[in-house]
Amino acid sequence: MTGPGEQKKVLQTQLKDCDRKGLLRLPSSPSYMKGGESNKQLAEVMRSVDLRSFVEGQRRFGDIMRSIDFRGIAESERRFKAHFPHHLRTLALYGWYISVWHTPLADIPPLVSLLKSGKTKEADRRLCRHFNDLSGEIESDLSKRFPARAIILKKAFDAHRRRDFELSIPVFLAQADGIMIETLGKPEKKYSVYSRHKMPTLRELVEKIATVRIERDILEVALLEMPLNDSEAHKFASGAILNRNAVQHGINTTYANEPNSCRAISWLQYVAHFDEAKKMANRRKKSSQPGRDSSTS
Repeated sequence: MTGPGEQKKVLQTQLKDCDRKGLLRLPSSPSYMKGGESNKQLAEVMRSVDLRSFVEGQRRFGDIMRSIDFRGIAESERRFKAHFPHHLRTLALYGWYISVWHTPLADIPPLVSLLKSGKTKEADRRLCRHFNDLSGEIESDLSKRFPARAIILKKAFDAHRRRDFELSIPVFLAQADGIMIETLGKPEKKYSVYSRHKMPTLRELVEKIATVRIERDILEVALLEMPLNDSEAHKFASGAILNRNAVQHGINTTYANEPNSCRAISWLQYVAHFDEAKKMANRRKKSSQPGRDSSTS
């Protein structure tokens, strides 16, 4: 068995022999690197590599990956999905509806906890701030998608910003109804998103457009019995809880406050999501048709 010194001499001899034969030379063709500086440039790059830092980085990355509790993450996700419909129901019972694209999912459990523990004013404060921050984007989005309603929406949002809630709230509630009628494609028939008798029509729409569980959970909120669509308006004669019939028929004369106007905005943008979900479902259906090139859809 040869010693380390002899092994080193053998390796050096082999390297010199390979170099003499040109086996260690890199090609200088244009496809690799132009000019005769290719070997020099490559050598400079290799000298600049801090292998010690690279190895240390790899080690730290491995430590981080080993420290992640993937089982715990999976369990947290499972619990969240299980409670998600109940959270949405709780929010709806207090007159609030999430923004599908903008309400952080992580914010929902703390809000529900506040509502259930009786800290409704704090929950209202946080949700008002959320929807006030989004109001400009919501107005712009809905005006583009429903141009015939743009001037009405502008005046309603302007009234909200002026704190003229007596005017903003009835308009938001009415426009939500109109948008749902437009989404259903039944403008010639008497329909109201607030009517419990019309729920089978809305349920049929949900069945057609909700293709994943979380989307179904969100859309099915509109099918619930909740204060907003309760037909017994006399129960909501005070302004504490928003009820469409109590506002529309003049039973509630104390509805005009910021939380209720923000609630109405949250409802308006939530109802408008049905139109978006319907269009997305139609696109998915077309792209999945046999023989159709999805790249052109």
